[in-house]
Amino acid sequence: VYFDVLVEVMFLVYVWLLIKGKINPPKLSLIGAAFFVFIVVSALATIFSVEPAKSFWGTPARSLAGGLFMYLHYFAFFAILTGVFEKKEDYLKILKFFTFIGFAIGFYGIFEKLFLGVERIDSLFGNPIYFGIFSLFVLFLDIYLLSAEKIRNLRIFYLVAALIAIGGVYLSLSRGPLLGLGIAIFLFSPFLISELFKKIKTIYPKFNAKIALAVIVFFMALFAIGSYQLFKDNYMVRRFESLLRLSGDSSALNRLASWNIAIEAVGDRPILGWGQENFNLVYYKYYDPQFLSNLSDEIWFDR
Repeated sequence: VYFDVLVEVMFLVYVWLLIKGKINPPKLSLIGAAFFVFIVVSALATIFSVEPAKSFWGTPARSLAGGLFMYLHYFAFFAILTGVFEKKEDYLKILKFFTFIGFAIGFYGIFEKLFLGVERIDSLFGNPIYFGIFSLFVLFLDIYLLSAEKIRNLRIFYLVAALIAIGGVYLSLSRGPLLGLGIAIFLFSPFLISELFKKIKTIYPKFNAKIALAVIVFFMALFAIGSYQLFKDNYMVRRFESLLRLSGDSSALNRLASWNIAIEAVGDRPILGWGQENFNLVYYKYYDPQFLSNLSDEIWFDR
């Protein structure tokens, strides 16, 4: 409610300033165009929804976050930001402020682990998965600001903040954020290695990149095998193993069964779907009895 009211007030002021010619209109961009198309499709999906009112307003039990009403507020917020923030420095100020907030939230999460005995820390989010995802965003912002900052004390702060964010990702004990971090490192490694080799090549022209790459791959494999042997009894390692086996992970089986239900329902309304917030209708129509047998601890669908 706070976000909605704040955006509405901001939007009215923004439109008034536009009319007065005291502020620039939002700039056109590919991201803005994609966002606009998303809003148009969402509006059509709402109009042709099985329950249009729910698709527009969202579900009260879910804090009204999934309906077109909230999407329109997100789009208005995006339009205001792209109109007001014109320079890179403007965005950097916001990002720096955000990382300070992230540091405080992450620090409290570490405090939960060390002094409150919380197994899966969630800091101020009330959900470890949300906290893990938030820490992942903060981590990459910290890394970017660390590389761009020239003031020594701030660089030290971003380094410490990045380490706390890594701790937040891990101590949330949520597989999604950890898997995302692992994939990000995997995708970024070739770029990082390439840039490193270029710099070494300028200093040592006889540097052999192929041999160096083979050595790096060998030691990375050795490190991965050694780490697994050392931490194979770790809680998170066991969770990932159960995910790969599937048979021992009811949470993963629950998701796969829910996805199968969704795929079956696509055939009924293949273009615009059932409308936002209406998955419960799909779930009831194509309910899978295995939820009651194999997945006894989770007989409902998660968002």
